[in-house]
Amino acid sequence: MRVATARQGRRLFDRVWTRVEPPEQESYVSAISEPRARARGIFEPIPPIPFPSLWRTDTRSIVGSVLLAVAFSANMQITERLDTATVGGIIPWTAIPFGIMWFTTACFFFGMTGGLIAASFNPIIAILTATGPLAPVHFTINWSFCIPMALMAAYVLKQGKPISYPTYLAMVMVSEIAIATSLIPVWLFLFKFSAIQVAGLWVWAVAEGLPGSILGFIFVRSVAKSGVLSA
Repeated sequence: MRVATARQGRRLFDRVWTRVEPPEQESYVSAISEPRARARGIFEPIPPIPFPSLWRTDTRSIVGSVLLAVAFSANMQITERLDTATVGGIIPWTAIPFGIMWFTTACFFFGMTGGLIAASFNPIIAILTATGPLAPVHFTINWSFCIPMALMAAYVLKQGKPISYPTYLAMVMVSEIAIATSLIPVWLFLFKFSAIQVAGLWVWAVAEGLPGSILGFIFVRSVAKSGVLSA
């Protein structure tokens, strides 16, 4: 009788467990997999982008580059004034992340031609409207980012493979180091900062590449998927 009772108890336990276990397992797995799926969605690789040449002279590329330059300039009319109002314009801390977004888009889709057009339009507007103390050196700042970015984009995109976020981040940080370095003479000789202050500003400028890379990566991937600017 004890053996039979034990067997019946075991069978009853198995029935209850088989009814309860799957939903519990599903909820547990979904609780783990859903955040991971969202993270993969944010950092999903950029699809391959056609890159016919570094220097583009076709009408489509020039017109597309000008449109990006106008959008970038409109964006900067807000961020440059925020930089001036918050830190006196000594570092473009709100402009850099958005600049990364527009500049990488121009370099990825239109090569060096797109990068230089996007980099050269806003400085003229900034000088005419006096958006901040760094307006006269915006040409140098913008070119120092776009030239290395266009060269790296030419190398990466010609491989015809999807671009992962770590690859994009590395490209952005290299160009961001170039931007921060180009600002050193301005901080030293125009603003008369000490070496320690310049070092802190340099680190700050380089660190701006991290939020800018996330914003730019999502934007470039969305544009690449839409096919709006693809050749």
